[in-house]
Amino acid sequence: MTQLKGQVALVVGGTKGIGRAIAKGLAEQGANVTIIGRSEDGQTIARALRGTFLQADVSLMNEVKRVAQTFLIHHDRLDILIHSADVLRFKRQETTEGLELSFATNYLSRFLLNALLLECLKESAPARIIHIAASGAPGRLDPDHIPPPPKLSSMQGHNVGQRANDLYGLELAERLKGTGISINILNPGMVDTGIRRNAPGFKTIARIMEFLMRHTTQSPEQYAELPISLATSPTLAKERGVLIGTKGNALKSDEPKYNASLRRTLWEQSERLLELDSNGVDLIASAVVETV
Repeated sequence: MTQLKGQVALVVGGTKGIGRAIAKGLAEQGANVTIIGRSEDGQTIARALRGTFLQADVSLMNEVKRVAQTFLIHHDRLDILIHSADVLRFKRQETTEGLELSFATNYLSRFLLNALLLECLKESAPARIIHIAASGAPGRLDPDHIPPPPKLSSMQGHNVGQRANDLYGLELAERLKGTGISINILNPGMVDTGIRRNAPGFKTIARIMEFLMRHTTQSPEQYAELPISLATSPTLAKERGVLIGTKGNALKSDEPKYNASLRRTLWEQSERLLELDSNGVDLIASAVVETV
């Protein structure tokens, strides 16, 4: 198939699990695929897809900035941006930049990379942004938990990041109206990626969950069909709405926990945390340029 011939796709977390299955599916439809991941075997995976590999640990914001810059040096368009990188930890774990690991990986890195690549996406429109997350995550986001304070475990930080993804997705969709860019936040439910089995302190719970849900658990390849469909269909992303549940169904986005004030608060806190201006410009980088 050559449905995506001439289109450029970037898959974060494309060396394993759902991300790898998505990257393979997009490449098979003709897309020029770049994958981002930590694993050194990413080069081999990308070569098999006739694509490109950028090695990076996206839990580190400086690494996100580096790969964004590298991508833009080599590409003048971006049609599909998919975030699939995630980590799951039980006890508190922080990055070398002082951020809770799960929150940094599954939310903040996505906010930052989207901001840095947004102009390229606009110039390539119609374009699509897809987050593999946990749309519809229970509970209301507490603004005091951005970023997750030291009292929160990484498991709690993971939950904060998932709620943040929902609010961010809804706010970004509002800000992108008229640009030709769609955003979808997906909840894959139980997919056999090994993320729970391999999480320190989570193995026993994971085994129980996997046993109880073994009849509904999908393979990465099975689940990847939905994000690939969203990436390739000219209408499906809009039809399903921003938040998409485990069965591919549209989720309600008018609940009180998604109110506009909270969405804006999260956005502003994220910009301050990342030291971005309201246009997504890296304030630190621009200040360095001005002083040179």
